[in-house]
Amino acid sequence: MQKINEIEVLVKLISRLPGLGPKSAKRIILKLINKRDELLKPITNSLAQLYKNVSRCHSCGSLKSNSIGCNNCENNKNKFNKICVVENIADQWSIENSSIYQGYFHILGGTISSSEQRKEDLLINSLVERAKKDDIEEVIIATSATVEGQTTAYYIQDSLKETNVKVSKLAQVFGAQVIAYDPFVPEIEASENNVSLIDQEELFGLSDVISIHLPLTDQTRNLINANSFNLMKCSPIIINSSRGSIVNEGDLLDAYNEKIISGFALDVYGSEPVNEDFYKHISNSMNCILTPHTSGVTTESNVRVSQFIAEKTINFLTG
Repeated sequence: MQKINEIEVLVKLISRLPGLGPKSAKRIILKLINKRDELLKPITNSLAQLYKNVSRCHSCGSLKSNSIGCNNCENNKNKFNKICVVENIADQWSIENSSIYQGYFHILGGTISSSEQRKEDLLINSLVERAKKDDIEEVIIATSATVEGQTTAYYIQDSLKETNVKVSKLAQVFGAQVIAYDPFVPEIEASENNVSLIDQEELFGLSDVISIHLPLTDQTRNLINANSFNLMKCSPIIINSSRGSIVNEGDLLDAYNEKIISGFALDVYGSEPVNEDFYKHISNSMNCILTPHTSGVTTESNVRVSQFIAEKTINFLTG
């Protein structure tokens, strides 16, 4: 097969897009070539116009038309007193589409310590300037729950200390009061994140959603059991993405069937693959989500694992 340089270059470029490899890139290119007038020409023209006329706003990080300016921070007719801080444009679009937030956005363009972004490249300084200039009363941090996302959130919170602006996390701004039981977290650290520390029994009795984040030890095995469920008064949803044996699966199903809890989401199980004795009780009509131990598999985690393996390999080979 004849190698055509233009196609080879395009395959390499398209392969760099998220979720696409060389095979997918070649299929896309063949489709475009076969639809030259219907697809290839208009897409080429649109990309040229996109490159020429659309850019990121230097102040808020949102996409803007170069001809009319930024609708997020320059031309917005509505006057808001809050800013939602997100990592990228996709996060902004997701929150906008949900219609649950009304306010300005601030798009950082990455996170601290991410492999593709330096701290000085993030728009944190301009966020502080916007908070002062636009009389902002609240900044809502909606960064990811990854190490990088949380590091960025703490840095933003520290950067805003001199502004007297209220700093909230995403769940809190939508009316959620975040409570937690953790005997190892200092009270002052929880308070800085607007989290109230309470005892375990009180948490069971007050919570609408209980998310479990624990290692599996002799003390935590079967921690969520029939006795725990009987203390739950608000028909909560149970989320477990830590270790399977922390939740007694038989007691979980009993609690659901008795309407003590209103639903559950499990990413981990007492035995993996999932025990047939548990799975046979699951039906399509139940308010539950079961995933195969993949909740921690994200783009960021794959990058971290790849970096870790590469560093260890280099260290081994270089002595």
